[in-house]
Amino acid sequence: EALCRLALLYDRPSAALPALAGLTAGRPQAEAALGELRDLYALLGQYGLEDRLRLDFSLVNDQNYYSGIVFRGFL
Repeated sequence: EALCRLALLYDRPSAALPALAGLTAGRPQAEAALGELRDLYALLGQYGLEDRLRLDFSLVNDQNYYSGIVFRGFL
């Protein structure tokens, strides 16, 4: 159920991060990853980018290649 909810999550970080907190509770690795995501969001917020960011967990690629957060740009 949590994985399905995660795959459907697409929103601004200010709305998505609280929703993620409910999905990561009691999962130490997931909670650590959420902490890193919060830190990244705070850093990008210092540059005034909050309104341009969206979190989308439905994007899937060859995950063996990536070792961290993936950024995609859309025009």
